[in-house]
This record gives sequence, C-alpha cells and structure tokens, in this order.
Amino acid sequence: DEVLVVDDASDDGMSDVVRPLARLGRVRLLRNTSASGRAGRPSATNLGLRLARGEIVVSLDADTTFDRSMLRR
Repeated sequence: DEVLVVDDASDDGMSDVVRPLARLGRVRLLRNTSASGRAGRPSATNLGLRLARGEIVVSLDADTTFDRSMLRR
C-alpha cells in the first residue's frame, strides 16, 4: 500500500501536517513545482497518477467523503 499526498501550493497547512509522516516513510509528499503556483486538481491528480506505484488508485480531495469500508469492498 502507498499513500501519496500532492501539495498543489495550497495554503491549508496540509503539507506541514504530512511532512513528519513523509520523513518516517509512511507517505510520499509530492509538491507541485509549477512556476505559476497552483495548477489545480487535474494537474495534481495527473502528477499523483504518474508517480503512483500501485495497480489500484483512489484519488480524493480535501472535501471528499466516503464510507469507512469503501476501500476494503
């Protein structure tokens, strides 16, 4: 299993929360390096898809919600 977090230059502080987990190797923190700053959800998703190593990918955003057992099912 792999967890990727794509930071698209947001200002919500998520990269600060994720950074310690990335240092421990529990997640991979990817950063948008676009000179224009935020490139939006499609760009962030495409970056994550390009760099994901798994066969099955679940993409979600900060406001995504789903049932606790969704991934298992």
